[in-house]
Order: sequence, then C-alpha cells, then structure tokens
Amino acid sequence: MAGFRFLELPDELQLRILSKLDARSILACRQVDPGLAQAIDEAVEMQYRLELQFAGMIDGPPGTISVRDRLDALRAYRAAWNASRHPVHTLLVDSDILGPHLRGISHFEQTTGRLRLHRPAGTFCGLTEYDAVFDELSERIAADWPYDRFAINYSEDFIAYISNSDSDPSGVYVHFASLSQNYQPHPLANRPIIQTCSPLEDVGCWSVLGCSGDLVSWHLCRWGALPSEMMVVNWKTGTIVWHMHSTSDQQFLTLQILTSTHLVVIDDSDKFSLRIYAFDPSASDNAPLATDSDCIYALALPTRSHRVDDHWLRVAFEPQPQFANDHPLFSHDPNLSLLALTIMLGLSDTDFPSGLAHDGDCFLLLIPLETLLRFDTADTELLRGRIIPWEDWGPKGTKMLQIWEHVTQDVSVFGSRVALPNWREIVEGKLQCLVTVYEVHKLANEVMPTSSDAADATRGQRADHERDARAAASKLVVTDDDWITDSLAWKDPIHTTYPFRKTFRTITPSDVPYGEYQQTAVHPTADGLLYLIQKRRTT
Repeated sequence: MAGFRFLELPDELQLRILSKLDARSILACRQVDPGLAQAIDEAVEMQYRLELQFAGMIDGPPGTISVRDRLDALRAYRAAWNASRHPVHTLLVDSDILGPHLRGISHFEQTTGRLRLHRPAGTFCGLTEYDAVFDELSERIAADWPYDRFAINYSEDFIAYISNSDSDPSGVYVHFASLSQNYQPHPLANRPIIQTCSPLEDVGCWSVLGCSGDLVSWHLCRWGALPSEMMVVNWKTGTIVWHMHSTSDQQFLTLQILTSTHLVVIDDSDKFSLRIYAFDPSASDNAPLATDSDCIYALALPTRSHRVDDHWLRVAFEPQPQFANDHPLFSHDPNLSLLALTIMLGLSDTDFPSGLAHDGDCFLLLIPLETLLRFDTADTELLRGRIIPWEDWGPKGTKMLQIWEHVTQDVSVFGSRVALPNWREIVEGKLQCLVTVYEVHKLANEVMPTSSDAADATRGQRADHERDARAAASKLVVTDDDWITDSLAWKDPIHTTYPFRKTFRTITPSDVPYGEYQQTAVHPTADGLLYLIQKRRTT
C-alpha cells in the first residue's frame, strides 16, 4: 500500500477513520491524493463499505464469512443486475389463489384454506429457501372479506387475521396468533384479540391489515358516507398507539406504517396529500383519536388538472422481510425503502376528438423514506399541521414515471427497488415478460470508481465520460432528470430529479404453455426476481 499522510496518522488508523464516512465523503477524500486513492482502492473493508452504499445495502450479521468473500459476493450480485442477468425464481401456484401475494411470499388458497409461505433462496446474499404450508386458515378468517385479511411478522412466527363472531355479527375482530401453533394466541401477545370501535351497521366495507415489527395497522373502510376507522396497535402490549376516524368526506384514505415511530396517511380526496404522523410505540395507554391537524406536517402532491374526472391510487411499501434464522451476507438498507404510489387519473371524454380511445394516464410516484421524513427535525412543532407545497419537496426528493403499458399491473416494491412487468405474446402459445427494475436512492446512478480514475480525480475532474461508458457497457440506464410534459392529467409539467438506475430483464417461461396461464406476477426478492405463475386448473 502506498504511503500517504492524511492527518499525519498511521495508515491503519486513517483508514479506520475514513471507514466511518459516507460514500460521497470517502470519494471526496479519494480525490485528495493518488496515494490516498490507492490506499482506499486496496483496502478490502473500504471497498466493501463503498460497494454496499452504491448498491443500497447494509452489511449482514457477523459470521464466519470473511469481508473479502462478502465483497466478492456483493460484486457478483451487482454485476449480474447491471448486465440484466437478475436471478429469476419461478413458482407455480394453483388458480384458486385470490391473494394477497404479500411481498411475493404469502399466498392464500381460497378453496383449500391453506396459507403458503415461500421465500426463494438468495443466490448471492446467502439466504436459504423457505417453504412452508399452514392449513385451516380459512376456518378462522372472515371468508367474505376481500383485500388483505391477514398480515405476518415472519421473524416472530406471528400472524394477525380478521374474523367475525357468530354472537356479534356486527363486530369485527383482529386476532394475534402463532403460525406454528395452529393459530393459537401468540405467547407474546398481551391482548390476543381486539375489536373495532364502530359496528359494521350492515353496509359494504373492506379491511386492510399490515404488519411492521411489533406494530399491526388496521384500516376498516366503509362505503357511502360512513367514516372509516384506522388504528395502529402494538400487538405485544395490546395498546392502540395511534387511532383515527375519518370524516364523511374522506373516503379515499390509505394508512401505511413507515417506521416504528412514524406513519403516513395518503389522502386521495381533493386534498391529495401525504400526512405524516408520529406516535410512541411503547405507550401504555391507548392513544386518543387523531385529526388532520395532528399530523406533524402534510406533503402536498402535484395539482391535478381540471380535466381529471376520476382518480384511483394504490400504495406499496415493502421493506425487506426477515425470517427467524436469516443470516444474509448483506441486505437492503431499510432506511432507503420506497413508498410507491400508482396513480391513475381518468380524463373527461370531452377533451379528446370523437372516436379517440383515451381513458386517462397512469403514473408511478416513488418516494424515498428519507424524503418522507425530511422535515421531521427539532423544529417540527413549527410545522405541525402545515401543508408543504409539492414544489418544496417533490421535484428534488422523488421520482415520477409515466407507465402507460403497466396500467393494469400491480407494482411490486422491495426496499429501494420497484419491478414493473410488461407481458406480451411473442409467438403463438409463448408469453414473454419484460421486467423493468428501478433502483431509487442517492447513489443509484453512481458507478464505483477504479484505480485508473485516480489521475483524473487529482485534477479535480470526475471522470463522467468513463462513468457513462461503463454504465452503457453494463446495460444500465442512469439518470436523475425527468420531465412529464405531455400529459393532460396534471395542472403543470412534472419535473423530478431524484437519482435512479434502470435495468431490464426478459423472462420467457418454457415449461407452462400460454393457454394454461391465468395470471402472472413479478416480485423483487433479496437479490433477484420471483416469477409467480398462477396456473389454471384443467379438471
């Protein structure tokens, strides 16, 4: 290792100091001196730290695998993704599965009542495959309830599920149970059953459950003018740590837990905003009902055009799930998780010439967790209840995409990655899937420097042309500047500049004829893609 005199300290100590910096700071130090650049390039620990941050990853738990082996595995993973050789795992499931397909892992079979959990092996990160089937869930779950009727904490053998009661047909209950103990009350749950505040009152409704660590979110929605109910419960203590009833004009709300102390309420009404709330997960008393003004702040979404006469929104937010015995070499950084909003805006027919087929536009808004919580600082109290305009947070903190060909497809999120599948029949009887994968984080469009860049760095030049050449050779699309100007759905053009990279993967299944498909889906996994094929029964 070439000698260098940064801070006039021993080389080993200087590298240890450098290892505590973020990637951009390390790269800035690398430009100071050729000897320093060479030292960084030759230090395995430094290279591993840089590669992790460029990949949006964090190191796994300590183990017997050396840093050199972890670095080699991480580089192999990045090389495969950058060259569009994402590992693809195929799973065939029966056609009676209605869902939900939680993170591509949980699959509920409606006719058999079985719950199947399947997590593919991590080809590069060292995760083992997990596959298990649990019977008789349908005997406990509210069979007539659509949407997400259960939620799982994979690492603690925990399932929350919704049921009705014969003795109280208007009541709705959530059970906190153990998967491995035949849905008996979970031993860590102090209060294994909770009930909604409001009766169903014999109206149409649906419910959505979510689980994040020790927290379960529950959103009970009612048709018509009746208010919906949203709550977050610490399933171990049984305490309601956040609670809200919507008003009669708030029929388009979605609740999503972001962290152990924050959640977001997505308002798809005329207010069209994201309201950020803070809560205490360790509270001993049930929280009082929250209101709109209790949010620590609200993030306004872009203003819709007067031409929009209908709207629809779907929310996805999926940090990496952990199983009890997982020991990955590296994993996705939970602080880089994305909130993905699929926004469908219907346009008035009067805006188009007669006979022109055009229902509206579809967009995908990707919002990093860092952006959502950016304004939660020591001065948050000054912002309480305030609406922050889109121009003050959206253009530099998000990525919006127009996704014409994906209007009818669900968007699947995993950490800082989003997969958008596009199916097409290439020849008769053969279906091909082109998957576009977006990675959205601050270093997504950066390429790791090499020792050959050091000369340019010493002249204060960042070798942008080399970066672009390497990106092109790797089949990457790296950019951070996008405009949406040709849509009538927004009042003003949309400009977003958050860094991202885009890769592609073509999947051509050969083992199942096209005529036997009923539905397919693609989900990002720890280091690949899960191609889920729902096969039509033949008998």
